[in-house]
Amino acid sequence: MPEGSNKPIKDESRKYTVFFPPAKIEILRLLLRKAANSFDQQEILLCIGGRRKRIIPKPEDGFPE
Repeated sequence: MPEGSNKPIKDESRKYTVFFPPAKIEILRLLLRKAANSFDQQEILLCIGGRRKRIIPKPEDGFPE
């Protein structure tokens, strides 16, 4: 729901499963922040080992190249 609103946003969600070496997780997080900026997303949910992490983009993260 948008902040301050009780109306749900109709949205199509996708789920992807990828295997990443633990040493490269920060690279994946940066890629997801850039992708979120590119698609104008407020956040992306990342699950690592069953734990959910919110990926919240910032303008300084930029866009994918």
